Formats: sequence, structure tokens, C-alpha cells
Amino acid sequence: MVYQICGMDGTSSGLIAFAQTATRLVEQFIPTMPSLLNVSTEDEATTSNPYFLLPISWLPPEIMIIIFQFNLGDTAPGKRAITPLYLGSICKEWRHLVWSTPLLWRDIAMHVIATDSQVALLRDWLLRAGTTPLDITLKESFGGSSKDLVFLLRRVLSTLVTHSAYWSSFSCASLMFECYDVFRDVHFPILKTIYLRAYLSSKFITIFPLYDHPPPSAMFVRSPQLTSLLMDRYPFDEAITLSNQITTFGICKIGARDLLTILQSLKRLESAQFPNVEHDDLPSPHPIHIVSNHTLSSLRIGINNEEVPQRSVLDHIKLPSLVDLRIQPPYSRLSSITSFITRSGCSLKSLDIKIMLSEEEDLVATFAAVPTLVKLNLCFETSSDFTHMKPEVINALNPTYRGWQPLLPNLTSFGYLDHIPDDCQLPFAQLVQQRWSLPEANSGNTSPAVARLQSVKFVSKECAPELRELLLELSSQGMQVEFEETLRPKPS
Repeated sequence: MVYQICGMDGTSSGLIAFAQTATRLVEQFIPTMPSLLNVSTEDEATTSNPYFLLPISWLPPEIMIIIFQFNLGDTAPGKRAITPLYLGSICKEWRHLVWSTPLLWRDIAMHVIATDSQVALLRDWLLRAGTTPLDITLKESFGGSSKDLVFLLRRVLSTLVTHSAYWSSFSCASLMFECYDVFRDVHFPILKTIYLRAYLSSKFITIFPLYDHPPPSAMFVRSPQLTSLLMDRYPFDEAITLSNQITTFGICKIGARDLLTILQSLKRLESAQFPNVEHDDLPSPHPIHIVSNHTLSSLRIGINNEEVPQRSVLDHIKLPSLVDLRIQPPYSRLSSITSFITRSGCSLKSLDIKIMLSEEEDLVATFAAVPTLVKLNLCFETSSDFTHMKPEVINALNPTYRGWQPLLPNLTSFGYLDHIPDDCQLPFAQLVQQRWSLPEANSGNTSPAVARLQSVKFVSKECAPELRELLLELSSQGMQVEFEETLRPKPS
């Protein structure tokens, strides 16, 4: 993460205005500085800081931070981020100035294939950082042999662990088993957040790429303050020991029984990611064992079987605090999702589902089960020609068709990333038009309030000219309209 400083109004525009004002004040203030310095003070300052007489050295630290933050912000995709470590490599004057305040020291971001000079800068950086908590990001690197990558990654990690006592967060996007020994007998007393992504050669990347080795579980045990643990490309391993203070947990592949155990044991869990759940080891269905977790508010889950299972892990859990649910493909039944939401009795705000849908399943029943929903993204996975969306389903969301009591009355964001049949083009246009125009249409109505639809997302080529023209018109009026270019490929 990059340390951000905003203006008084908390926005980037406020930051720019503040910096411009500060620059004008500094321009007025700098000419008076020499007269304010007596000779002895000047000599002493010059001895301890050879760059003290440079105009930028007279700036208050807060203004210097803002100036450098213009170069340290998030960059566009594909462009290299500029960090204080990079600015310090320009020359010794820049290195001294950029590193003159501890507020910039806490963020370290670099590629694992660092050069000799970058590693040397890193050592100097760590010495200057002292006891400042460190947020460390090691970015993924491509190209070169795995043997070379092991050497380069070990060199960077070996340098960083010399300050393991001050790690606050650690993110590594190309971790290799051959480097695990670097963490041996190393303690991380204030480390709270860990994100690990296993290294895989590009030829092994699939929909669910998995590493052959378990994650470095000993590292987790030696992090007593750990609250957030995300592991990408790793399967769950029994050696992973999780403390009860974990609030965020995610792993690429896990069995249903292990998932249920985690939900039952982590009493403070707030966010969980299980994109690849194996259902072969589900408990016996008679009776169905229900596991409750009363703190989990955000869940991302994907069911992985050769066919749509008769039972789902969702049939075994109850999450009364859930507000954000994302169901990933490939396999999950709509009926299981609806039953799970109803059983949990949660006030769901966001629902993102990409599922298989059979002809007998009812979207209207699912919508009726989530009256608190604010954001809905809908997509289907099937190789059949079955039409998922029907006019009566769309009309159930239209206030004019239900006496100003539509389903999903709180909906403000709607995305439908699938085929739009011909008989659904007009209903979709009417739905979007009516939910956008609600303040005017419902001004004299005494029925319960219906939220205004503020953003929509459709597949561009699925929109008939009339629907597309309406969406562009609403966009000009202020609605946020987004188009996906193409449908995602359907499974064979």
C-alpha cells in the first residue's frame, strides 16, 4: 500500500489545491530564510546535512511529503509504480531529500528480480527506517529460469528479514518453496497482513492453478498479531494453524469439511475467499449439519465438481451477518443459494452470482429472498440454448408493473452479463427507464420508497439499437452506464 495524503476535503482535487497554495507560500517564504539563519547555525546545519542550503531543504516536512506523493500514487495498468526506493536511486541528493522523513519509509515495493544496486538501496533504506512499521510488496516477475528466480528472491527476502521485527504487512506475488528456509526461526511480532501468491510457470496457468507445495505455515505461527491471511494458488494444508483473531482468510483450493471447520473455529472472521471448493467430502445429508458463523460479512465462494452437485456446502452453513456474497462458477444451484440466504436471515447488500441455471429454477423467488439488496450482478454458465431471462422476471423489478412495490426496492446498481432475448429488450429498457426516473414518477406516491437505479452494466452486442440508444441517453443524464465488449466463453 502507498501512504496517501489528501487535502482538507479528503479528495485528490483538495490535495492539488492544497499543494498549489503551499507552493505559493513557500515561494514567498524562501527568500527570507537566509536572513533568519545566523552563521553558527548555518555552519552546524551544513556539516550535519550537506544539502541543507538547497531551497527544497527549507520546506516543512509536510509539504515535502505532498510533493513526493504526486510521484508515488497509483499508476495506470502496465506502468511502473514510482516508490521512494526508486526516487532514492536517482542520486545521493535525491536520496537524502526523499528519505528525510519517516512518513515515507514505511512503504517498500519492488520486483523480486532486483538488481545489485536496488538491493544495496534496500539495505540503506532499512537502516534509515529504523523502527518504522514496514508495508512490503514484492511484485511478480516474468522471464528467466526458475533457478535464477530462486537466487534473486532469496537475496531480497534475506535482506528484508533482517528487519522482520518491523514488518506490518507482507505481500509476495512469486513465492517459491526453495525460499521457505529464509523464514526459518524468524519472528514477526507486529505482522498483521500476509498475502502470498505461489510462483507458477506461465505454461501451468489454468482456471485454478495450484502449486505443488503447501504455504510456509511456520511463518503464520510466528506472527502473533496476524489478522489477515490470503493465499493464492495454494491448496489448503492441515499444517496451517489459524489463530482465533483471524478476520480475513482466503485460499485457492479447499475441501468442504475443512471449510466448515474454518467457519466454525474462526469466531472473528469477517471476510473469506474460497474460489475452489471440493465437495467430495461433504458430511452425510441425514441429518444435514449446519455450521453458523455470526461475524462473517463477506464471502466469495466457488463450487468445483464434475457436475452440479445435489448438495452444496451452502446447504450446511448459516451466516446471519452476511452483506456481500459472490458465487463463482463453475457449479452451484440457484435453489441452494436461495435456501442459504433465507436460512441465514441476513441483510444482504451485494450479490454477484455466476451460476448454472436449470429451467425449473425461479429467479423471482431468489429476488424475493433478498429485499435489502443494493447491488446485483448476474451471469449464467451453461452450454445449452436455454433462455435464462424472461420478461416476467424483469417486470417483477419494474415499479409500474407491481403497484410501486417491485422486488429489490433498494437496488441502485444492476449488471446483467448474459444474452438478452428479443422479448426481453423492451422490458429491460422500461425497467431501467422507470427505476432511473423514480424521483419524478414517485413524487406523489405514498407507497414504500423505491431506490433510484444509478448504474447498469450490459454486454454491448446483446443490446438492441433501441436499448443501447436509451442507455446512452440515460448516461448523458447522469446514470453510470457500462458496456462489456463480449460474452465470456461458455463451458463446453
